[in-house]
Amino acid sequence: MIAPFAFLGSDWDDRLTAAYCGGQASDLLSLGALRPGPSLFGGEALAGLVSRYVDEPILAAVREAHLSGRRLFVATANLDTESTSIWDMGAIASEGGEAALALFIDVLVASASLPGLFPPRMITVESGGKICEEMHVDGGTISPMFVVPEPFLLSSARDWPEASIEVYALVNTTLEADSRATPMSAIPILIRSFEMMLRASYRNALRSVAAFCEINDFALHTASIPTDRSMGSMLRFEPPVMAAMFRCGEQLARDGVLWSTASQILRRRSTRA
Repeated sequence: MIAPFAFLGSDWDDRLTAAYCGGQASDLLSLGALRPGPSLFGGEALAGLVSRYVDEPILAAVREAHLSGRRLFVATANLDTESTSIWDMGAIASEGGEAALALFIDVLVASASLPGLFPPRMITVESGGKICEEMHVDGGTISPMFVVPEPFLLSSARDWPEASIEVYALVNTTLEADSRATPMSAIPILIRSFEMMLRASYRNALRSVAAFCEINDFALHTASIPTDRSMGSMLRFEPPVMAAMFRCGEQLARDGVLWSTASQILRRRSTRA
């Protein structure tokens, strides 16, 4: 859900802060959200969180940025086709109206729906003149970091505009191992396993992106969540934990030490392993 606010810039910082630190996220993995069905937890809290902060003014701002030439892409994983779907959020916003807002929200909810923890998001699309529903989940299921389409990552250097290109990759987890005891209970074990898989997936993706940037002479800047017990794990959404993580990122940015090279981050991981 952070993507539209990061895309729109500091004018929307107050709303981003409220969404991140306002306390609504604490309901995402609460016991009251446990549901029988396609996931451990219901999706109402996640959908409600996104809907509360993503509205017509956001849509209008993304549309205006899109018309100026900027682009906002969000990735989801299509479970039906086992493929990554890249959504042009500016194009969706440019359609305007309730249907565009609903699709915009659906894509953001799907992109945050970790399979097994949250239910897939059914998205209505038109294909070959027919209306159908597709099942979408977090794009990180296939690839946690979208910079360019996968064939580009795997190919040799390409012809790019002569202007220097800089890539900023924000990693939504800690990349270093977090040694701590895991409670002998199903939900903590499942969440810890998700964290391990996501962390490993991000490291592999970062290596691929770093190699791509090196081949094409792009500058790559990477930031990840520091390993700090006061901030808990990436799937803890209690207000104090969320606020601590938010303040940490804010302070690192103010101190000018938020961004590192991929090699620096991966080296820190290898030396601690």
